[in-house]
Amino acid sequence: MQYPVGRRGGPDGAGTLEAQVRAGTEADLSVLTDHCDHYARETAITCDASVLPPEQRRPWWRSHP
Repeated sequence: MQYPVGRRGGPDGAGTLEAQVRAGTEADLSVLTDHCDHYARETAITCDASVLPPEQRRPWWRSHP
């Protein structure tokens, strides 16, 4: 996954990060599913008990306008 992040120097030279945030669209469902499924498979940091294909996640997506 890639997130649009820019870097610029701060007063201490360490820099700050800027993130651009936009509202999600249904076209994002596949990437969101990949992200959630990774955590369901690889970690305990999730509320999902198993991986779900985008078709099964779509009703959840549509219930969060």
